[in-house]
Amino acid sequence: LVVLVADACGKGVSAAILISIVSGELKSCLAGRLSPAAALARVNARLLAAECDNKFVTLLMVVIDTQSGSLEVLNAGHFDPLLRRSDGTVVRLGADSRRLPLGIEADVGCSPTEERLAPGEALVLFSDGLADAMNNENECYRVERIVQAIESSDHQDASSLVEYLIRDVRAFVGE
Repeated sequence: LVVLVADACGKGVSAAILISIVSGELKSCLAGRLSPAAALARVNARLLAAECDNKFVTLLMVVIDTQSGSLEVLNAGHFDPLLRRSDGTVVRLGADSRRLPLGIEADVGCSPTEERLAPGEALVLFSDGLADAMNNENECYRVERIVQAIESSDHQDASSLVEYLIRDVRAFVGE
């Protein structure tokens, strides 16, 4: 199972088109049996060849072996995925292997971080919409608060954990 979280520079139609291109290219590369790292390198090269001035994409790719629970994490400038262990501690995955966003320079050089997802653990992936949620005092929710919320949650299943996190963000943002 391949899970992607991506965010294109900009807004509106041009950002949506850029994400559509990246998504389609990645699906094609992965269906063609390229490794995840090679697929990211190819998509990066195509973005650079298209000369999309000041356009880039942050992208997080997680390849999950649903039988063994092994994870392969590749990060091109996106927020690190958070792994909530069964004891409640939260680990940031792949911070040392994060690379520049796609479309910035030729050598994206994404090397995977490998981890295992055990029973009772949760993997949390998110975009800037969560980390940058702002309250009335113009303070952002921030990654540190996401980690604290996940650590303080006693919710064991994914749906409950997500609902808890959304409630915490809404309480932070207020009116």
